[in-house]
Amino acid sequence: MELSATDRPILVADGDARNRRRTRQALEAAGFAVIEAGDGPQALDLARIRIPALLILSTSVARPGALEVCRHIRRDSDVPILMLLARRDEVTTLVAFAMGVDDCVALPVSPAEIVARSRALLRRSGGSTGPLPAVLSQGPIVMDLDRREVTVQGRPVALTPLEFRLLKVFMQAPGRAFSREHLLALIHAFDADLPADRTVDNLVVSLRRKLGDRAEASRVIVGVRGVGYKFMDQRSVGVPSPGADHPLWRWIVQAAPLPILVIDRERTVVLANRAAERITGWPVEQITGQTKCHTVIGCQARDGCSLKDVCVGVRAMQEGASSLKVRYRIDTGETVSATYVPLPPDVGSAAYCMIVLDMGPEGAASRVSTGDPLEFQTQS
Repeated sequence: MELSATDRPILVADGDARNRRRTRQALEAAGFAVIEAGDGPQALDLARIRIPALLILSTSVARPGALEVCRHIRRDSDVPILMLLARRDEVTTLVAFAMGVDDCVALPVSPAEIVARSRALLRRSGGSTGPLPAVLSQGPIVMDLDRREVTVQGRPVALTPLEFRLLKVFMQAPGRAFSREHLLALIHAFDADLPADRTVDNLVVSLRRKLGDRAEASRVIVGVRGVGYKFMDQRSVGVPSPGADHPLWRWIVQAAPLPILVIDRERTVVLANRAAERITGWPVEQITGQTKCHTVIGCQARDGCSLKDVCVGVRAMQEGASSLKVRYRIDTGETVSATYVPLPPDVGSAAYCMIVLDMGPEGAASRVSTGDPLEFQTQS
């Protein structure tokens, strides 16, 4: 293989299966290892997990498009990018270079020219494709990617190659929900001979057994109804709930004019102030510990308005949003707003957020009408 210096493949992202196959065959004939993506999300996942030596990106890629894929990759990687343009367009070419593309060529182009341009880009890059973390750490769980070792609280855990690959996918995206099909595709990218009888469910059961005995969290990999699985962020597991004697909590309870709820990463309300008590009609003691929005704000939604919506707010905070608002449509036609606010680092901002509920004018109904979806507005 020509990429022995980096031991990383070339990623070919092309929405046209025929062109993608021709490009792959030409590169493999030239001695390169190749992986493929047919759309934007798959290209981004493979670029993050496999850390390719080169990305060949066609403008036929969709959802997101090629330029958006390039923008995402350039945020944390300098992997060389060769863009295949559907037509010679000066504006598109200039935008592509502005987004960080290293080379552009208009289609149709011969496979031989793609191979030649790929060699030139790899030679100029010197094999550097951006940072590749050698160690992944989530709470007590540590993965050494170079040594292919996993430890929990300092003690080694023996994993099969497929278990190791699956855990790597999870630990590179803590908190993200993956479908079984998506996980299987990501693992399959590592090994074209994936045995059919080793399903994702089997691997998850095995990982839970091997990691759960010693990990701080009783459930490291959790099922997501209707989706698949996600890896719980171990960095926030084990953070104690804030005590009522904390000065921040005292200030919230005693002085805050708006209804405020404080929730943890386990979707449990750990504190509510007196203003929230007045709005909901329940004593603070009854609000605290509740795990469903409809119990907290008194709505009568058919689906129960689970606090899974609150977790979206927590995740958005981790991705850099300064606040995240939720708007509820209530029976009177008024609007109820909720703003998620991160807490200061000294009280565990990685694990907690505040929800400030603005229930509208005095006397407005506090019941949410059924069937109205939650509208999230992320503010940078």
